Amino acid sequence: MRYLFGFLCVCALGVMPLVGCSETAGDGGGGGAAGNGGDGGGCGGSGDTAILVVLPLDVDEQDNGTPLPGVTVCENGTTNCDLSDSTGRAELQLCVDQETSYTNEKDGYGSQLRADVLTAAGESVSPFMRVDADLKTRYDSVLSPYPQEGTGTVFVIVGARDGGPDGATLELIDATGKAFYVDENGNWVLGLTATTSAGTGGFVEVGPGEVEVEIGGTASNCLIEYAWPSDSANTIRLPVREGFMTVARVNCD
Repeated sequence: MRYLFGFLCVCALGVMPLVGCSETAGDGGGGGAAGNGGDGGGCGGSGDTAILVVLPLDVDEQDNGTPLPGVTVCENGTTNCDLSDSTGRAELQLCVDQETSYTNEKDGYGSQLRADVLTAAGESVSPFMRVDADLKTRYDSVLSPYPQEGTGTVFVIVGARDGGPDGATLELIDATGKAFYVDENGNWVLGLTATTSAGTGGFVEVGPGEVEVEIGGTASNCLIEYAWPSDSANTIRLPVREGFMTVARVNCD
């Protein structure tokens, strides 16, 4: 089940079923590792929880992913963590029907931050994780330091239900950052003004906190895959953390 942007109620963010859900694009950001074990605290309301299955993928230059063990997956800002096993699988128990976020970290790889709202059915995600050397090249191409210094990155995947996502635009609302889009060859480019067939773009050097991103251009009637809903049309809310790349995905007409 998925939901239109602009539906304010946090219960209205759908996710994919537990079985068979994976990603078609993605990237990493920042480095580091987190602790293991612990509890994320109470859920409030009904207290219901769901299992988030995280299957991180080690991505090479051709975007061919293989399962990545040893990734620390944590509910953001808590000690509710798990370590991906030899098959690349980690599990978190998270509250349902409320905004949550979680991190993926492994030494030598870029760190990711995700925003989501789980339903009782749970969710399965496969974040693409890139080695630091690969990310250094990408940040260099947009004249930004890596590792990130006091800021984070926002990376948005704009999928389309009836064709290519070319021509979608991304705008930070009431926040600052350096905008880029990804060209057909996977390069980060400062000079582009909208998405190419890669369907991705974002912002580097974004200050920590919560931001909103408006999706425009050729994109309309966007539905959230993973992000937080906003009360504005075709707009998502995302947490930004120093040294991390916040990755979001939407599907649009």
